[in-house]
Amino acid sequence: MKRIPRVTAILFLTVTAAMAADWPQYRGLNQDGISTEKLDVWPPAGPKLVWKVENFSGWGSFAVSGDKVFTLIDRENKGASSETCIALDAATGKELWAAEIAQGAKFFKNTDHASWEKGGYGPGSTPTVNDGKVYVYSIDMNLCCLDAQTGKELWRVDVLKAHAGIPTWFGNTESPVVEGDEVIVAGGGAGQFVLGFNKNTGKVVWKTEDAINLQSTPLVATIHGERQVIFYLKNDLMGISLKDHKTLWRSPVAWHNGHGAMQPVVFEDKVYIGSATEGTGGYQVIKEEGGFYSKRLWMNGTIDSGFFGTVVSKDGYLYGQMGVYIFDYECIEFTTGKVMWKKGVPGYASVILVGDKLVFLSEKGGLVLVEQKHGEYKELARFDKAIAGKCYSTPAFSNGRLYIRSNKEGICYDLSGK
Repeated sequence: MKRIPRVTAILFLTVTAAMAADWPQYRGLNQDGISTEKLDVWPPAGPKLVWKVENFSGWGSFAVSGDKVFTLIDRENKGASSETCIALDAATGKELWAAEIAQGAKFFKNTDHASWEKGGYGPGSTPTVNDGKVYVYSIDMNLCCLDAQTGKELWRVDVLKAHAGIPTWFGNTESPVVEGDEVIVAGGGAGQFVLGFNKNTGKVVWKTEDAINLQSTPLVATIHGERQVIFYLKNDLMGISLKDHKTLWRSPVAWHNGHGAMQPVVFEDKVYIGSATEGTGGYQVIKEEGGFYSKRLWMNGTIDSGFFGTVVSKDGYLYGQMGVYIFDYECIEFTTGKVMWKKGVPGYASVILVGDKLVFLSEKGGLVLVEQKHGEYKELARFDKAIAGKCYSTPAFSNGRLYIRSNKEGICYDLSGK
């Protein structure tokens, strides 16, 4: 067996650890809302505050890469709303740069978007960081590439104009996905609904499909050995091959217009999605000699629907906030939809999994720490006033720190126990 030189081995382990600690896109390194790090149970007074930044507006989440944190906010510029990507120092919260993506965006003033308990306006997408570049997909469907060190714009594509884009009812909230040398988004017109761009130049590489978008971010996954990008749409759930860009499978979904914000979740050959009015569904993707097809395995009603904050999947079980009018933290068996446990809560929440602990962030700014067990609900800690404002975002976790944001502020807590 060939031995790795000691210095090389140490360098390899250091680089691997640094990569594993990043949370470079919506729902983390693998788009699954899971961190392999460990976190410490915080004391009754709450976790240790590292920094707090005020004057935020918008609904997107944080992305963390190296020593920087990125997010999209609404910032006034020359008397007009400006969708702006900002980079913060991960250790201090100091703003390092700000890049205006769109000024006076058409969908900033949509009353439905702003009416969520007077939550305000602003973007709902999350930046994606890859190979020293930051990719953002604005509320009015401008796909931009920025230099991660300086914020300098490297290229831009106006999907509305260049690809006959069709916006959702209050503008785009989908986050871009990078796979290999391509950045992938949805939202184009006939025959070009799904678009793949060269991540270095912005040149369109491929385009396909006719569909109607919701607010869901696509998921890249491997099912039956086939690397594919999965889209949850207004009328369809589909998987598109990343090898030849052909649609592998497609299932009709009768979800209500506009109410499908969660990202698909995959376990083995199964896909989970949820809707505001039609409930939660589990689908199986099957591969036979003639190709792929899919079938619905089960459906639960809106009481057990995880349509808002995307749930996490672990060991064949789903964990997250379920319900539209009656709210619960729940554990559901992935294959059958059977509810294993539920705990009543006052409203919407998002969740991530760090090690063996679930971290819930409620819409009212509270944090709850729960043991990841499918047999029972076991609460480990809570902090009801973790952040001010409304939270419709998902936490990020990197290097022992929890990053959360609302429509008013961004906060970093140390959960490393050091």
